[in-house]
Amino acid sequence: MASLRRLSTSTAKIVEEYVKSIGQPATFFMPGLFMSYGIQSIRKTDQGNYVWNIPFDADTTKIPLFNAPDDTGLFVSAILLHGSSMLGKHVPAASGLYSPSEMVKTFVEVTGEKALTNRITFKQFHDALPPPVADELTGNFQLVESPGYFVGQPADAVAKSIELIATAGLRKPTSWKEYLEKNLKQ
Repeated sequence: MASLRRLSTSTAKIVEEYVKSIGQPATFFMPGLFMSYGIQSIRKTDQGNYVWNIPFDADTTKIPLFNAPDDTGLFVSAILLHGSSMLGKHVPAASGLYSPSEMVKTFVEVTGEKALTNRITFKQFHDALPPPVADELTGNFQLVESPGYFVGQPADAVAKSIELIATAGLRKPTSWKEYLEKNLKQ
């Protein structure tokens, strides 16, 4: 069921090992979970409220959220501005680590709508997704739960990436609240 994400992760590792083996200088950019997915996942029910069906604990699980259209250049710019000191390093791209409960609370603040999380199994999660993306998204969410979305990275990796941006003199990455305000109030 989640073999695609594991394949994607192992393929990225193979590419990284190859790049290192040929002596090619590189920095490894690692995007977090796209914020657009968060908006698409919180769905209106027949009763008029919103629900996010998730396959893990809403309070303890942390999701690294990333606004790909607006923040990719921000992280890449920070890498480039720091120059050769970044060679061989990994840069997880996310504006922070958010629990699903925090995400839904912010959704409620921004929209004024009622919303909640609902815990489901990974099988139920997989079966509710469109077949072309079911394996990959299920695999992504299994990594979020354990061992963590950015496999092999330290717990403070996202904070260090945000610090990298700050020390480059760049703006902060888009927060979940900012993303919702921009994309739900249009």
